[in-house]
Amino acid sequence: PKPQTPNPKPQPLKKFQKIKKRLLFFKKENNYKTDKVFHAEGWLKIVFILSTLLFIPGTRLSVLRVPLMVAVCLLAIRRQMKITKINLEVLKGVLVNEFGANLFYALFLWASPNASIIFFVPINLHFMIGAAEFIERGQPALLLRIPKVSQFAAAVKHSREHIKILRTYTELILFVYVLLLMFLRFNSFALPMMLYSYLKLKGATKVGKAALLRVRQELAAKLSRFGIVAKAVDAFLSFLIK
Repeated sequence: PKPQTPNPKPQPLKKFQKIKKRLLFFKKENNYKTDKVFHAEGWLKIVFILSTLLFIPGTRLSVLRVPLMVAVCLLAIRRQMKITKINLEVLKGVLVNEFGANLFYALFLWASPNASIIFFVPINLHFMIGAAEFIERGQPALLLRIPKVSQFAAAVKHSREHIKILRTYTELILFVYVLLLMFLRFNSFALPMMLYSYLKLKGATKVGKAALLRVRQELAAKLSRFGIVAKAVDAFLSFLIK
């Protein structure tokens, strides 16, 4: 029998190109796993949600919640807009960004240092969607060791549109609540105005406008038999969207 000749060794250039191709594929498919900003944002969202559930209002630890929320929003803005320098165009873009609008809600929370957990529900719902995305795409090993974390992330992803609608309903109810407290002289005129400014900014964002339009349609159907009340609610929501 003829002796078997060994397979020719790959040329160094071809071998290098093959390795480079694999590295590029790995980077493209796993950029969320290696994105430090994405990971920092995801972990801070989880910490923020836990802080609103565990920290008692009025304590020293509770004052950390608003700065924590601001940090999350700034990281998200940097990640989404890929900001390298600050100028007028960037500031305009921040104002129509959902996380940019959240900064105005942070001002409202800062002006209400003893706010109950109810006032943190809209931000918790928003961050919950991001936390689920972080668990799914970032694949944090520490969280995946906890039972049913992956199921939670999948359930949130499946219901994310309903969560956005629920968040908008919560914000509108809080606005009515703060307005009522103002008339009862439990708070100043500034708080409802700050919350109104936030809702107006949210109506300028793509996601916020879509949610407000959906809520407007649902409320128009539910309140149609109440006449003037339905018209007043519709006029207010349409003004927020403009």
